[in-house]
Amino acid sequence: FWLKLSVAIVKAPRESTMASQRDAQVEQAKQLHQHIQEMTEKVETLEGQIGNLDKEKTQIQEQLQALNSRLGEVQREHNDKTQEIRTIQSQLEEKESRYMKMLEAQPSLVHVFKK
Repeated sequence: FWLKLSVAIVKAPRESTMASQRDAQVEQAKQLHQHIQEMTEKVETLEGQIGNLDKEKTQIQEQLQALNSRLGEVQREHNDKTQEIRTIQSQLEEKESRYMKMLEAQPSLVHVFKK
């Protein structure tokens, strides 16, 4: 009888320890599962944000390309108009020079232009 009782007493703490270890493992597994779910949700959120950033990046690149194209057009037009001004200024200087020579050669024209 005493032998059976002592065996039962020894088995009870051992079973209790195993049950508590099992409970601890179950709790740890639940926590790990929860962490995995949270991390998976975080990855999905980040992937969505990355998708949005990719769309925005594409739009900005398209806008930048359009702006660069327009900048090239404006630069060409600016250069053309600057060259046109130089040409007109050169022609103006030439005509002014001819006009002054004509006035110097024929002083009577000065009197006509003053009227």
